[in-house]
Amino acid sequence: MQTDTVTKDDGTIKRSAQYILLICSLFYISYVPTFVSVILDVVGSISSAVISATRWAAIIVQSLYGALNSLLYVYMTPGYRLHIKNLFTKSQTLAKVTPDKRSAATA
Repeated sequence: MQTDTVTKDDGTIKRSAQYILLICSLFYISYVPTFVSVILDVVGSISSAVISATRWAAIIVQSLYGALNSLLYVYMTPGYRLHIKNLFTKSQTLAKVTPDKRSAATA
């Protein structure tokens, strides 16, 4: 029997599904400059400078996809985001330094 109650895990599942759909969409979109470059190369009437520029754009977009994937994971995963934040922030606890007893007695 299925229940219609909302649990804490439902939000996590929804967030995971959004992340997967977004990453899959961005993955396929990252290949658009590659397809454009191939089509322009086949056409033949386009200058080689334009074809070269689209090839470079394809390389850059596909490289950015990997970085964007990592950034989106950090942004969309609250626990991981907190861990990264703690990793890059200063610790609020400081070690207390006590004076050396021997040097205080001789002074």
